[in-house]
Amino acid sequence: MFNTGSNSTFFIIVFIILSHLICTIGQAKPRTTLLPPKLLELNLATKIRVDPQAINQASTDFGNINLALPIAVLYPTSVNDIALLMQASYSSSTPFKIAARGRSHSTHGQALVLNGIAIQMSSLNNGYVSRINVSTNPVPYYYADVGGEQLWVDVLHATYQHGLTPVSWTDYLYLTVGGTLSNAGISGQAFHHGPQISNVYELDVVTGKGEIVTCSQQVNQELFYAVLGGLGQFGIITRARIPLVQAPERARWLRLLYIDFSHFTRDQEYLISLKGEDGNGPTNGFNYVEGFLLTNESELNNWTSSTSSGKNHQRISSLLAQHGMIYCLELCKYYSHSSVDQDVDSLLKGLSFLPGYVFANDVSYTDFLERVHQNELKIPHPWLNLFIPKSRVLDFDRGVFKGILERNATSGRILIYPMNKHKWDERTSAVIPEEEIIYTVGVLQSATDEVDLKYLEDRNSKILNFCDEAGIQCKQYLSYIENNVGWKKHFGKKWNKFIERKMKFDPKKILSPAIRPSISTTREVIPNTTSLPPLPPELSGKIRVDPNSTNLASTDFGNITRAIPAAVLYPTSVNDIALLIQASYSSSTPFKIAARGRSHSTHGQALVLDGVVIQMSSLNSGGASRINVSTNPDPFYFADVGGEQLWIDVLQATLQHGLTPVSWTDYLDLTVGGTLSNAGISGQAFRHGPQISNVYELDVVTGTGKILTCSQQVNSELYYGVLGGLGQFGIITRARIALGQAPERARWLRLIYSDLLKFTKDQEFLISLKGEDMSRGSFDYVEGTLVNDANLTTFNFWASFFSKWQLGRISVLTAQNATFYCLEVVKYYKTSEASTVDQGVDSLLKQLSFLPGYVFPKDVTYTDFLYRVHQEEEELRAQGLWEIPHPWLNLFLPKSSIVEFDSGVFKSILKGNYETMGLILIYPMIKHKWDERTSAVVPEEEIFYAVGFLRFATNQADLKYLEDQNREILNFCNGAGIKYKLYLSYIENNAEWKKHLGEKWDSFYQRKMKFDPKEILSPGQNIFTP
Repeated sequence: MFNTGSNSTFFIIVFIILSHLICTIGQAKPRTTLLPPKLLELNLATKIRVDPQAINQASTDFGNINLALPIAVLYPTSVNDIALLMQASYSSSTPFKIAARGRSHSTHGQALVLNGIAIQMSSLNNGYVSRINVSTNPVPYYYADVGGEQLWVDVLHATYQHGLTPVSWTDYLYLTVGGTLSNAGISGQAFHHGPQISNVYELDVVTGKGEIVTCSQQVNQELFYAVLGGLGQFGIITRARIPLVQAPERARWLRLLYIDFSHFTRDQEYLISLKGEDGNGPTNGFNYVEGFLLTNESELNNWTSSTSSGKNHQRISSLLAQHGMIYCLELCKYYSHSSVDQDVDSLLKGLSFLPGYVFANDVSYTDFLERVHQNELKIPHPWLNLFIPKSRVLDFDRGVFKGILERNATSGRILIYPMNKHKWDERTSAVIPEEEIIYTVGVLQSATDEVDLKYLEDRNSKILNFCDEAGIQCKQYLSYIENNVGWKKHFGKKWNKFIERKMKFDPKKILSPAIRPSISTTREVIPNTTSLPPLPPELSGKIRVDPNSTNLASTDFGNITRAIPAAVLYPTSVNDIALLIQASYSSSTPFKIAARGRSHSTHGQALVLDGVVIQMSSLNSGGASRINVSTNPDPFYFADVGGEQLWIDVLQATLQHGLTPVSWTDYLDLTVGGTLSNAGISGQAFRHGPQISNVYELDVVTGTGKILTCSQQVNSELYYGVLGGLGQFGIITRARIALGQAPERARWLRLIYSDLLKFTKDQEFLISLKGEDMSRGSFDYVEGTLVNDANLTTFNFWASFFSKWQLGRISVLTAQNATFYCLEVVKYYKTSEASTVDQGVDSLLKQLSFLPGYVFPKDVTYTDFLYRVHQEEEELRAQGLWEIPHPWLNLFLPKSSIVEFDSGVFKSILKGNYETMGLILIYPMIKHKWDERTSAVVPEEEIFYAVGFLRFATNQADLKYLEDQNREILNFCNGAGIKYKLYLSYIENNAEWKKHLGEKWDSFYQRKMKFDPKEILSPGQNIFTP
């Protein structure tokens, strides 16, 4: 959005931002000091991202077990971008690590990079030039030139349009070409055609030196063979020339059941021995041969729908109950002719499956290949993949399948099928056992919690230990090996060649650091839970430390700051929260705790580094309702509401009884506990006060772990402390909210002003009118916004209300004058009052000084008005403008300073044009509507203004610009002597907090020492940070 002036400026911006982030949350932040100065000179300014969203996405893999934070992510649009980045690292005296990220389908962090740069390979696919090009000329051969970032499923569709297809596949096609070729790429076709690395004519590779090299069996063959199966150690594959053949049309898909393992493996070995290179005749064999174990009902349910009718489920289930373990042989015959039945029958006659237990299905060729397509759950996948020599597969069955893998203890598919060694090219980097027939064993399991994960990883270790002790010369596939000694053993006779190639093509060990020969695991960057004291057994199963959970809890709405907790608690009761806090409070080394609602803070205030986050929404997963409405007006209407509940849900629950809370925030997808810990304001606050002025009673878990009920009459010190207390004294788990009779409709108007004095005079006039009974007096809602050319077109606030014609009229104004003001007012009413609402509104409008002809009315339901920001949120999400940095600044300004602020900020610092990039609110409130006894602080004058700079940044240059501008605004206020207060405060140290809280500091500190003396709660506010 901005012209940053130079690329050097951009990277200086990056440096400043990340240096700031380091200060914010400590060592969990990536450090740009690892980047060489030469990188500042590259033309990659708009393609490198360091925002938390980009870092988060690149910090985990499919396994969801390991976590490694890169310092930045490159989104290349050309192969040259990758080469430039690599050259910058290679030419530096302190090279930074680089990892190419495709689908990141590794399981133990192999695709990650700690404190280096991840390359988001899919970004190459965003250009205008096609990255899949199919040659349909059979001379010398059919082939497809395919970008390394392309998915195999897209290669299938692109080639099939020409009646062609690759011959070797993986079972799951939503993997990248470069990713599978860096490993091997195997499935049930490998016995016939070899792995995918045996089916490549040519490659383009960016080496660890930054050279772009084309290689093949004839040209640069050392690099060609090194990269294939090379685990990303020698270069990044950016193009592969894949051989193609004529594509079949259909697939006859069969599953056969066995109870005898020797019969099962004998039949598999027989089928892969049949010759059929020409693809014709009954002796050709099947095109696909795999197998898997059935050990429980869950696995049975996962497969019977694909090749077996439901009526057979009971038969197979009974067989499973009788034998405990069944072996399933999975076969497929591709065809485009009518003789397939005869061919299949001939082949089946020679097999020893259980009579009557063959299940067939006929599908299209593409449907068979895409059979594994499914949504990937973001849970841990501690997979183990092994290559077992044929001579030891019976021993493996006895020791592992019938030993370590206990019945009903599996949680995923266990594959077993044979391949032929001579189909693998020995010159590649891939390693397999020495025997001609080798078995693939894939233990493809998943874990739903930490207990499961620990169990399954221990079981994997037992399997590997069994192989070692039994002398089974297995090799790992998609290897997770932790040290150099293990890698030497793994590579065996290929080790020296592997090291020679590394020194030749990546001598500074830049590439794929998680699997470099001098290996170091990324596990070390996961927060260490050993820093936590023993937690109560009642919390077992509710505490999670997996990367998915800690990652989700490491950022907030601001997307500027990141702090990784050690663990996340998913409570099912308030007592769970109390137990956690008690465990910390009673420890000699208390750990920090932060309650997480919607995490709508903007600078990490809701985060906690190396502590425990409480996912409050988990309280809502129980059976008991957490919103209870009292419809008895004696003594008053109220709703008892869980602190984790969203205000939108409170609205819907109370409206069912014709009731409603009276004070709102503009955005209702926030939690009750969250807004009450701040204040909770919007255009109703002038009349009813903030949300913290509309609470009768609270339940709070204090920083000592006590569960207390408090109100103005009972435990009043805690009650007033918690309201607006920024989470410092306790966690709100229930609030009794004041209700009133609900209106049905809302007359919603926006009025345009060109003069600030008239704009603020009218706002102050409207909030001074009496109308507590909602039947007379002023509007029920009074807000205002700044209007200029930029935010008319870049923020949905306008487009969701105005018609295109109305926006056109306003645009004519803003083109003539840089800054206008929009007064937004609403009158609530019941349908029965429709005849009088027009009269009331007209009477009020006659007293205002807006620009003639620039009043825009709209009539909506009460709920549609209150939930209006949700529509804007959906639009912004659709545009990719929601989960991006939000450097918001919210101020409370005394009325006497608003003109000076307008002159110095709106008409000077903001320069009235494109720099706003978002919504800027400005509206007045009344001080006597705020209870002085709460922790919230406001200016001293009776009328003060809320000014909110609700802006967003689409890139790091914008973020730096806006944060600098925020500081410039605060510096202006300080220099002008404007006695402002920050709202939703981001204050970095204790001295500034003392200044902010002013005369309330002493009572604030005393309350902290009383209710959270060990300073456990909400450390992200930095209130007690020196």
